[in-house]
Amino acid sequence: MTTPPEASPQPQNVHAGTFVGGDVRARNFIGRDQYNIEFHFSGAQLQGSLDQLLPLLRRADVTMADGVVSSRNDSLAIGSAQADALVAYIAAQPLADVQAREEAYLVRLCLDAGLRRIYSRYVPLSGGYRPLRELSPTYSRILVRGDGPQRTIERVRLDDIRQALDEHPAFILLAQPGAGKTTVLQRLALEIALARLQEGGESRLPLFVRFASQKPDEAPLDFLARVWQEEAPGLHTDAKGEIAIALRQGRLCLLCDALNEARRENYQQRMQEWADFARRLPTGNRLIFTCRSQDYSGGLAVQQVEVDPLSPEQIQEFARLYLGQEKGAALWRELKSAHTDLLELAAIPYYLLLMTEAYAAAGALPKHRAALFADFVQRLFQREMEKHHADWIDATAQHLALSRLAFAMQELGTGTQVEIAWALAAIPPSVRVEWQTVATAPETILRLGTAANLLALPDGGSLRFIHHLLQEYFAAEEMLRRKATGTDLSALWKVPSRVEEMPAAERGQWDPLPEPPTSGWEQTTILASGLYPALIDAVQPVNPALAARCLLELGDDGDAAQKERSQKALLERLGNVAIHLRSRMEAGLLLGRLGDPRFAVETVNGVKVILPPTVEIAGGRAEIGSDARDAEADDNERPRHSVELAAYAIGRYPVTNAEYACFMQAGGYEEERYWSAGGKHWLKGEPVPGEDDPADYWIRTWRRFKDDPAEIGRWVQRGWMTERDADNTWRILITWTEEQIVAQVREWYPQGVAVREPRFWTDSAFNNPSQPVVGVCWYEAVAYANWLAEVTGQPYRLPSEAEWEWAARRGGRIFPWGEGWDETKLNSLEGRVMRTTPVGAYPLGATPDSIHDLAGNVWEWTASRYAAYPYKPDADLENLDAVGSRIARGGGWSANRKMVRCACRYGDVAGCRYDRGYRLARACSR
Repeated sequence: MTTPPEASPQPQNVHAGTFVGGDVRARNFIGRDQYNIEFHFSGAQLQGSLDQLLPLLRRADVTMADGVVSSRNDSLAIGSAQADALVAYIAAQPLADVQAREEAYLVRLCLDAGLRRIYSRYVPLSGGYRPLRELSPTYSRILVRGDGPQRTIERVRLDDIRQALDEHPAFILLAQPGAGKTTVLQRLALEIALARLQEGGESRLPLFVRFASQKPDEAPLDFLARVWQEEAPGLHTDAKGEIAIALRQGRLCLLCDALNEARRENYQQRMQEWADFARRLPTGNRLIFTCRSQDYSGGLAVQQVEVDPLSPEQIQEFARLYLGQEKGAALWRELKSAHTDLLELAAIPYYLLLMTEAYAAAGALPKHRAALFADFVQRLFQREMEKHHADWIDATAQHLALSRLAFAMQELGTGTQVEIAWALAAIPPSVRVEWQTVATAPETILRLGTAANLLALPDGGSLRFIHHLLQEYFAAEEMLRRKATGTDLSALWKVPSRVEEMPAAERGQWDPLPEPPTSGWEQTTILASGLYPALIDAVQPVNPALAARCLLELGDDGDAAQKERSQKALLERLGNVAIHLRSRMEAGLLLGRLGDPRFAVETVNGVKVILPPTVEIAGGRAEIGSDARDAEADDNERPRHSVELAAYAIGRYPVTNAEYACFMQAGGYEEERYWSAGGKHWLKGEPVPGEDDPADYWIRTWRRFKDDPAEIGRWVQRGWMTERDADNTWRILITWTEEQIVAQVREWYPQGVAVREPRFWTDSAFNNPSQPVVGVCWYEAVAYANWLAEVTGQPYRLPSEAEWEWAARRGGRIFPWGEGWDETKLNSLEGRVMRTTPVGAYPLGATPDSIHDLAGNVWEWTASRYAAYPYKPDADLENLDAVGSRIARGGGWSANRKMVRCACRYGDVAGCRYDRGYRLARACSR
């Protein structure tokens, strides 16, 4: 077993990490109060450590944890101070050989202070070191699969980010603030560095860069070359040439962190340059970007991967491990009861850490994020004050000075990293605390802020807050100070929302429609409103969506009058066609979270329900089907004919997630009496007697195309399939064996699995309360209607296909709004939204009597079995216990214009779920 060399006791007048004649002095912290201890290491000692370390790192079984590098029976203890000294020592070596520089770079990467915490089970929290069990994130890859009514857009779970790394040369990792995007890249950097040391040229070379460091006029290759020159030790004669060669050889893994922190100057031009760089990336290389979900507009046109929120099980496990069994269980109970508004935040690792810290200290939780940060910062200042710093400045004064710095950094729009000289100039030399002027020497503020773990010095000349969210919290304090002095802050909240001012969404052809552009002040404003809720009244007229987010931050503590005003404003935006679709969608989604007045929860016979808004349709002779006027009509739509219908009412909107949640909470999946004969089998995960297996569609279609590949082209010509689906799905699948295709389809449609929620119930792209419920089979739709009918005593049911079509096209319209095609009036494939939209987001696409979303958004189940036209009312087609394909109408977000016509009929297996929803009908006396 090897041990670290002893540190030399003699002092030298050098700063921590400075290389002086082969010797290095480094600083370490010990104990909960982090007393500074300085160590001096000679060049010979450091070289000896390096000679011992390198062979260990080259072994495939090496492990690195808690300051010990181990392999087999050998281990080397490397403390934090010694690791910092080794990093400085390696950086100062005058290496000329490219391979030697690369090896030194990889070792330095493994020892880097910013990355070292990734493989340590101890992380600094509030000045102490607490044992922290690793939170293993999961990921979801956004995939488009299939075509026509069978087309699906899914988020496929990935247990390891390396799955995406293996399959996609370039992708972007998206997540909420604090979800651990940077940590994921840092872990990858370490893992790839070790693989490179162990496998040599067979593995890629990692290069971790922060977008905040890219200069406004710096091209991607120039930026990467500059970072390589700064990070790789030795003498560089042509860093750009070295990077270019490595790219041509396909041996780089570029880890580009925090697109949302990139400088704003020339931003669009630089994003286009990065998109071009990604598109032209030579084979073999890998390129990963990270960004906050809300700040990404799709401009890079690369595969999207999302960091999943922590599951309830992960939250509970972490709380128990961190706090102990009893206190961890108590924290979970409090999150589930008194602090349900914090439960969503607890699914984000950074906030979960802050919550457990706060709970460990006080046995209680703050009410919201702003209070969480205030508590965290207060404890940090209290800890530093107890150390009796000789140059201590009043904590309130420090807080004010750091708030000025944070606000100035936000104003720059240049990300989260600034030059130290600039920061010193931005910090005021004094501040007013109550009625006194307190000196705040900028150098002292930076030193104390660094000691308190509020600020970090990533290199010798720049500075940043330890987390972007912390910077935004301090900026929020300054925002409130300025508001109190009468400063007009409206420019900070103004974003494009109207049609004429909305910039084009730069995205790939199949990327989802992004959220509206942001100003960069959203999180700061939300945190400020948590500290001072009256700020919302100033935000509301400028940015109703941001005001709604502020109210959501307050949870149950929000003002009822403010909430009512916000709901009204959001409803107005949702129905205002002068507002761009991106902002209308945003309004609808926020309305769903805030509480949608269109779908108020009522208690009927002791059960919580939402009664569907309906439109009454007069009884009489209805004309359905297609004639020669409609050139896109299929044979199964003919002939056009008359059907006698009784008066009925039909849902103004498809059934929403908010409505379906009432069914689930009432035990709808547990009560067999709501389910049809076939539904009872489906509910148990059993095959339904007499019904086709949903997987049979894929297998039949595969055999058809396998036997006649030209049929794929004919489907494209008929509008039944897009060219993309032909190339990316079927022309690939027909090269598979039948055994392979059956195995794949069985993965999509597993047998013997009993489900208890819609297919997309936990998918954030589809589960907003104001979005239509999607991913339900016909049996689930029938069960919901039966449940609501029993609870309310009203005859709710699914509409027949004749009722559905007559509601959509009275007067013979081809589309619900009229004769002419207009992709701006509905959510279909042509509009490239690529997800469901809040109901009512397309007011111009409604019928004259305001029945919404009959074209696009989701395919809607009807009660009717499939049968050739003409429709026969006496054929018992609405018998819920009969077997046979059921009719779906209206098309969905992934359907094309042919499929969203009012007359388009699609007969499908009752167990099919993916892009299916439904709306209700009921008899009426009119």
